[in-house]
Amino acid sequence: MDQRDKRRDLMHEKYTSLDCWVMYQKANRDVRKTMQLAQEEWISEQSMNIDKKSIKGSSKKALSTIMNLMTLVNRRLVF
Repeated sequence: MDQRDKRRDLMHEKYTSLDCWVMYQKANRDVRKTMQLAQEEWISEQSMNIDKKSIKGSSKKALSTIMNLMTLVNRRLVF
């Protein structure tokens, strides 16, 4: 079962007992940690792509990648 599915199932039971609440907290923590690691990995991949594009002399593509990253960060800050 996926971590997110496990958390979703536990969300409905979290108020029934203390054990369910603790399991929900652990599952939620695991999901957030996994998402943060995936986000960091994606950002490092994007920075490698920017470096490769700038080394090749394709500054236009590198700039477009940078602009895409900046808009994603700005959207996340707004919401």
